[in-house]
Amino acid sequence: MKADDLEEVIEYYQNKGRFNELISLMEKGIELACAHESIFTELGVLYARYHPEMLMEHIKLFSTKLNSLKLFQTCDEHQLWKELTYLYVQFEEFNNAAITVMNHSREAWDHMQFKHIVNVGRVELYYKAVHFYLQEHPDIINDLLNVLARHVEHARIVEIAQKVYISCTILPTVCNFNLIRLSK
Repeated sequence: MKADDLEEVIEYYQNKGRFNELISLMEKGIELACAHESIFTELGVLYARYHPEMLMEHIKLFSTKLNSLKLFQTCDEHQLWKELTYLYVQFEEFNNAAITVMNHSREAWDHMQFKHIVNVGRVELYYKAVHFYLQEHPDIINDLLNVLARHVEHARIVEIAQKVYISCTILPTVCNFNLIRLSK
């Protein structure tokens, strides 16, 4: 199948309500040695729409053969936050990955992955991540701070902590730097 014909085929099957048959056809299509990138991408879109439980495996197997922008948009539209985060990381969109995790933490947050994402993100993201952890995961903030300690202004971290009303007993990593007392 040529990439140009793909949209017509997809439209035909979808108009007939033959979603599973379309997915089967696309799954056969990606097995071809000459399979075009758009087949992998469109199969990902179909999984997102009709079988979201199959999307993550597809992304993991074929991330190098996907049109990232189309799948970013599809995952966002279908609120597949874990998959969207994974895609952002695969395509080195670390800031977008971190923002997605912080905005949709119930579905997308994974501590080990987040530490990696934040560590390679922009500096301003470090402080947003600290604020996020103070609000949602204060019990493991020290682990995040150990990763970020060399990259952040410690006084600013203490200032953020003061705004969230956290004491030194929860933040020994920051307090050990003895830069600013938490209580004024």
